[in-house]
Amino acid sequence: MAEAVADDARAHGEAVVMGAPNVVRGGSHLGWASAAPLAERGLVTVLASDYHWPALLAAPFAMVRRGRMDLPAAWALVSGNPAAAAGLADRGALRPGLRGDVVLVDPAGPEAVAVFCAGRLAHLTAAGAARLG
Repeated sequence: MAEAVADDARAHGEAVVMGAPNVVRGGSHLGWASAAPLAERGLVTVLASDYHWPALLAAPFAMVRRGRMDLPAAWALVSGNPAAAAGLADRGALRPGLRGDVVLVDPAGPEAVAVFCAGRLAHLTAAGAARLG
């Protein structure tokens, strides 16, 4: 809710969670701290869906459009960092031996066009089928 709280939490090695809608909207709807600049400075480490779940998919692309973070770093806010914060060592990255949870995203939407859970196809749109060939 406040930059000083995020700064103190990070100084103590804690994950700092803010809402993805805050990033997508360009700031807090309550007038609190803005998540995007804090994430760019390494103070916010995790984005949560909060009150609007589609924002979780849109937020990394919004971060990239701001021009201060590349897609891998922005995606870590909704993938690897949350997994680490929750102590889920079997997910959050694409490496041998991990779960194999993957979301294929059309950034134009952004829209999830294919989802693999534990390495198995769980969702596929027509656009995803065309992309996967």
